[in-house]
Amino acid sequence: MEELILFHRLTLLPIGEDMKTKPVVYIIDDDQSVRRALKRLLNIAGFEVQPFASPEKFKEYLDANKNICCCMVLDIQMPGMTGCDLLEYMKSSGIGIPVIVMTGFEDKKYQRLAKTYDNVIAFLQKPFDDCDILAAVEKSLKFKK
Repeated sequence: MEELILFHRLTLLPIGEDMKTKPVVYIIDDDQSVRRALKRLLNIAGFEVQPFASPEKFKEYLDANKNICCCMVLDIQMPGMTGCDLLEYMKSSGIGIPVIVMTGFEDKKYQRLAKTYDNVIAFLQKPFDDCDILAAVEKSLKFKK
């Protein structure tokens, strides 16, 4: 069963039409087909997308670009540095961008774990509908910690 769970811990801020640039969505997933499909979908929906094949690659990007303001779609279970490791790094570094966690595993422990991070606003079980990810991204871009 496809499931969309939104966590409500952030304050809603309206995004006006005066935005000068497209919202950026970062996708971190070790599965190239997932990155490609999400990039295509989000581009069509009007978002700029920057995909990363691993949390390590995104961490390098974060270290060089501390002032990013966007949304992140993060696979929780990956080889090497996991999505949870990246969330922990972001927490300890004071990086609180909105995060949508996704996983292909049906273990509820990932959902419970995701709830422990203030910047995780949604949890998606793979496979999920296009409408679910689009709704979660739209919602995440309207929130500020």
